[in-house]
Amino acid sequence: MQDLSHPDMQTFLKANNRHAEAAMAHTRSLRQRLLRELRALMPQDEGPPAYRHGRFLYRLYFRSGDDYPVLTRRNPRHGKETILLDGNRLARNHPYFALGMVRVSSQHDVLAYTEDRSGDLNYTLRCVDLVSGRTLPDRLDHVDASFAWANDNRTLFYIRNDPVTLRPWQVLRHVRGTHPDQDVIVYQENDPAFSCKIVKTQSGRFIFINTYANDSEEYWFLNAGTPRSAFTLFAPRKMGHEYELNDAGNVFVVRTNDHASGFRLCEVPVGPAPPRSTWQTRVRPAPGGFIEHMAAHRRHLAWIERRKGLPYLRILDRTSNEIHEVDFKEPAHEIWFEPIPGIASHSVRVGYTSLVTPVTYAEYHVRSHRLQRLQREKIPGYDPACYATERHFARSRDGTSVPFTVVYRRDRRRSQGNPFVLFGYGAYGTNIPLYFDQSRLLLLDRGIGYAMAHVRGGSELGPAWSHAGRLLNKPRVFEDFVACAEALTHGGLADPNLRFADSLSAGGVLIGTVINRRPDLFRGILLKAPFVDVLTTMAQPHCPLTTFEYSEWGHPKRRNHWTCMRAYSPYDNIRPRRYPAILATANLNDSQVACWEPAKWVARLRAANRAPTPILLRVNMTTGHAGTSGRLRRLRDTAFEYAFLLDLVRQFRR
Repeated sequence: MQDLSHPDMQTFLKANNRHAEAAMAHTRSLRQRLLRELRALMPQDEGPPAYRHGRFLYRLYFRSGDDYPVLTRRNPRHGKETILLDGNRLARNHPYFALGMVRVSSQHDVLAYTEDRSGDLNYTLRCVDLVSGRTLPDRLDHVDASFAWANDNRTLFYIRNDPVTLRPWQVLRHVRGTHPDQDVIVYQENDPAFSCKIVKTQSGRFIFINTYANDSEEYWFLNAGTPRSAFTLFAPRKMGHEYELNDAGNVFVVRTNDHASGFRLCEVPVGPAPPRSTWQTRVRPAPGGFIEHMAAHRRHLAWIERRKGLPYLRILDRTSNEIHEVDFKEPAHEIWFEPIPGIASHSVRVGYTSLVTPVTYAEYHVRSHRLQRLQREKIPGYDPACYATERHFARSRDGTSVPFTVVYRRDRRRSQGNPFVLFGYGAYGTNIPLYFDQSRLLLLDRGIGYAMAHVRGGSELGPAWSHAGRLLNKPRVFEDFVACAEALTHGGLADPNLRFADSLSAGGVLIGTVINRRPDLFRGILLKAPFVDVLTTMAQPHCPLTTFEYSEWGHPKRRNHWTCMRAYSPYDNIRPRRYPAILATANLNDSQVACWEPAKWVARLRAANRAPTPILLRVNMTTGHAGTSGRLRRLRDTAFEYAFLLDLVRQFRR
């Protein structure tokens, strides 16, 4: 089955699509109605507000009716907006398209961008002359999405992917107008557990190479004004030492877990790092908190600090040493920094959202301590007062208190409990954000609640929360999710006969394991590109991501790791039993979760299932891990998934 181009495999995948369509034929009118509702809820203008860079205002956003973003700029004095790059034009006649990074050169006359036209995360880098509008002959293939301009207006640093594993592993220097064969490798990462990314600091002074594994990082830096110089190592990697480097003008700022389980912010002189014992600590988190992200400016430091799973924006005035905290007045929300060139600003630009608050952009003015809202996405007909979001806690098998967040429509709350969809992930220390999704309103308005379980394996409660769900601790993640599902019912929120589960990618391990152990827990399952064949994948180091993920799932050559994985691997623990209804999706060009994983998992589930429930697989034959490209085109997939769920609710309510 791993030979996806084999005629028999192609026949099998297409047969699954026909089977899924036939099984859902009776929902065709419902899907059409859902699609109309989804389109009506799309914000007219989606994306962050314009930002100042040099003498121009730039903006990357979606216009009404567009599938892909456009990059525009205008001179504030003239006021006329010009389209520099139109993703919709680039995507024309391509079944899949994704725009990676878009950056303008230091003199604002050349634009570089990366694009993916297959979905396998192998990007192509191209350049456009902004004076003539002509696409330049520079073309770099099989690269990572990220790159950085040097300050000479001619040199680009980019990352080449390994041709087999697709691991970003070589950093190269390209001079505009020269042939790619002349590009120079400036760094090569030979450890298969590490990958590379390249970053230009907000100040524009430095270019960083960041090499990273799951629990270790290393930075190399280069003055962006001297691109032919060699990169200099900041601090050598050490397993267990995670750090992030930033530039605050006269010093480097380091976010480090050295002698700080919740991380600390330090200032060190610009240059190779002195011994860590000499790093000057400027910020430590509050008790019980951890520093998740930071932004460095000449006059202040800003960081996002999580406490009890919730993020807080905090600011340090570097002159007065005064620390203050920004109150977003939401019981559960998410915050992120909007990167804007320049480090001399007296303000910090952030984005924030919650399960009831559409994506909002704001500027926090450090001197006046004032939060100024710049823009909020407008959802036609949406009234946030009609919806409620709450934070609850479940007690896991080992006594650990596990948070989960719920959202529902106030006037559709039922005393006997509502149908509820529970989302979970629990891997890589990833925090699935409490984001607003206007598509979810179709469920909420029909009386179906939605919950997100913040199980171990993520880092909502800090690095220790993540490590408590890795390797031999992975079974705790499954117990946490079961506890959250049962707490939904015990708390009176969910009807015990109408619980559903939802996840994607690595969340497939979580959901796949839970339905093997507790097939009675959920009535239906939605899984997008699920990772479900742990043993087979982790035993193949040539598969993309495998070597990077040994520290998450385990190394199959270590007996205790193999035994643990064997005990929960979803594919390997399917047994004859009554399984819930399942809709799984897969993508033919997926380089992160190979299409054969959900395909073989679904086939084995069908053979073992002793219930009359449908087990469906939909395969997108032209896309990669992210699924259908285009924000409007993917609404058809959402309509199909919601129709599957709503049809189950209708059946089981009888």
